[in-house]
Amino acid sequence: MRWKFRRAFINKRFVQYSYSRETDEMDGIIQYDRETEEIKILKPCENDKDSELSQSIAMEHFYWNVIQEGLPENRYVACG
Repeated sequence: MRWKFRRAFINKRFVQYSYSRETDEMDGIIQYDRETEEIKILKPCENDKDSELSQSIAMEHFYWNVIQEGLPENRYVACG
């Protein structure tokens, strides 16, 4: 499995990333709130839209590979 995250928006409170799973479409939007430390999927990517489990896994990868790595511009995650 693979996920791609690309930073799309950043301000003092929110950081938003476009993301995808198993494609290069980058059609999902995931957001991190720096004040509350909450991660939220604003728009699931096409491959995650019908599965809450897939969305939960995307948020977990986002936490470990984007937030914990200092909010890089881009991040590619592959596993399995």
